[in-house]
Amino acid sequence: MLRTAIRLTVAPSHIRQLPKTPFVCAFCQHVPKRFNSAVSATTDAASTLKPVKPASKQAETAPKKATKKSASIKESAKKSKGVDENGTSIKGAMKKTSRAKSEDTLWKPVLEVKGAHVTKELIEPVIIPNQPPVATLRHGLDRVLFNPGVTYLQDPRSRVFNFDPYLQNIMPVTEFDFDATGAYITSSKDTKLQAILKKTQRKYMGSTSSMTGVLQHFHFLLSGWRQLNISSLSRSFSESSIQFTQLTRCPTSIFLRHKGDGTYAIDADKAWDEDNVLSFLGRSMEKMLTMDPETFEQYRKTNSHTLSEEDRNAPETYNYSTFGDFLMRSQLDAHDSRLPGTGMFDLKTRAVCAVRIDVANFPVGAGYQILSRTGNWQSFEREYFDMIRSAFLKYSMQIFGFQYISLDEMDAAIHEGPGSGIGDQEFRLSLKMLNSTLDQATQRFPGKSLRIFFNTNQDKFDQMGIVFEPMEEEEIDAIQNAKDANAAGFMERMAAKIKAHQEMLERQARGEEAEEEEINLEEAMQTLKDKDAAIDAAVDEGNPDAVIDPTLAEGLEKVAEEKKEKKHRPFVVLRLEHISKVNGEKVTRPEYLSDTDVWEVDYKFTEMTDEGRKEIYYEYVKKQQRKFLGNDETVKSFGGFKAMVMDMAVQGREYETRRKLKEDDKEKIVFKSTSEEK
Repeated sequence: MLRTAIRLTVAPSHIRQLPKTPFVCAFCQHVPKRFNSAVSATTDAASTLKPVKPASKQAETAPKKATKKSASIKESAKKSKGVDENGTSIKGAMKKTSRAKSEDTLWKPVLEVKGAHVTKELIEPVIIPNQPPVATLRHGLDRVLFNPGVTYLQDPRSRVFNFDPYLQNIMPVTEFDFDATGAYITSSKDTKLQAILKKTQRKYMGSTSSMTGVLQHFHFLLSGWRQLNISSLSRSFSESSIQFTQLTRCPTSIFLRHKGDGTYAIDADKAWDEDNVLSFLGRSMEKMLTMDPETFEQYRKTNSHTLSEEDRNAPETYNYSTFGDFLMRSQLDAHDSRLPGTGMFDLKTRAVCAVRIDVANFPVGAGYQILSRTGNWQSFEREYFDMIRSAFLKYSMQIFGFQYISLDEMDAAIHEGPGSGIGDQEFRLSLKMLNSTLDQATQRFPGKSLRIFFNTNQDKFDQMGIVFEPMEEEEIDAIQNAKDANAAGFMERMAAKIKAHQEMLERQARGEEAEEEEINLEEAMQTLKDKDAAIDAAVDEGNPDAVIDPTLAEGLEKVAEEKKEKKHRPFVVLRLEHISKVNGEKVTRPEYLSDTDVWEVDYKFTEMTDEGRKEIYYEYVKKQQRKFLGNDETVKSFGGFKAMVMDMAVQGREYETRRKLKEDDKEKIVFKSTSEEK
């Protein structure tokens, strides 16, 4: 079951040596709250514009215990105990000075930039002549573009279809001939993109999809982990979490592949990518929404022999734009000249939550229904909320409805509110800082391909950790192509899952015992991955940032010891720190920017010098990726929440069975204005 969201795109116009007590972060020297008993409770930094105080300063301002001694007795007691007139421990002050010196030796300055802004720097379009025309919506779906909110495919009360009933049932993924469509071309393999790179004299080229994960982390950094704005949701919707999903917040990585002549291609790191039914359906459904039924049916495996070679090899249409040293490529999904700006927009299809929770077991969650506009569950509002938390920043299935979500609406959800003026400037500032980051990497390892990790610190709002290491092209290819080797058998596995699940449902319908089949199906669907249990258990469950607790430090130090015995390629750990200023005033994050406001960012890179700490931090970042991007661990984390949603899926399947029995023999009425008939 899919909900289709039609979304506007950004148009071209537009550690070895650890302190013993308390344990602190090997990366940023932050003291975890549970080890820092002297620190008083502080207000959430997200609710104030004042810069966040480091943990050490917070400890200095902790309230002192009351005493009944006289002032003179107090003073003499202080002196005898080595305390000055301000109540500060002289010994403690010496320790702080020592810690500051230790901090200075742990990090060495690399680059400092003052007053970076993008007031006059714009994203410039690159005009490429003779590109194929951009697709347009079919089935009357263009009506969605000009109607705010969700438009049901079939009105739940009258059962009248707003659009062609053909859209109700999606062509099964096993029946669509994907060999009849062009394959996605990564930036490093796009010869046309490389030619444009040379022509425009830029240094880095990449698709917007390959850069999205990295730019998300720059959003976290520049926004100071701003909470999401869900004021657009109804009062009937209650949700305690108003931050991005754990999956979105976890470290991300890219490959920066050297292409000669000092130029590089940005490819998304596919180490954790898995073939799944949703990625394939996204490709087929895009064609379904932009083709009439007769043309789309030609892509069914039984009919694909009727397609011409021209149709099979039809190239995609792209937008090209530049900013700084970047040349960016974005696929143009659809166009409508009546929309503001360029008229271009993205087509995004989205599965309901029961399918997304466990995509590998998609037939189990496929019965989940969307029955209302608002509410916590089985509603469009639930799906919209989940999109805010993840997508705004990326079976016998049915389509329930459609919605056009403008860029302004997405900005309102993640940038304070409507008309804040933040989104566009933040995007360009992010590109500017990413440009500086990649320059640091390529200057350190010139002419080398690199793997680069980004991890924004969730405890200290102004810091991001960056790791880059050189890799040979053969190593990168092995990582990137590992999953492709299994793609040939993907459809066969999908068909087996669907068949097994259908047989189980038939047995249940006949009232036979199906427990054994359920167990076998679960086993067949599980993806087994190698786990390093000792280190996995050591990662702090309550704080997914680089806070090193005793267990984690011990576990990762063992890893560092083992690494020392092997010859490890050189790698660099950088810390990116920033200070935001609006009209010269320091702020944690901008809340509103008018046309005359100037947002500037001071930022600096420092390099970690301690080899033990470097090893620990690098291992930590990789373990975080494995923990949250590995499908098994992600599915386990849902716990009772998953069981509840799956119960809804079972109820939804029963509801759908009753609906089909009631409606299948009835005439399907499609909306048409009576005034048009006259």
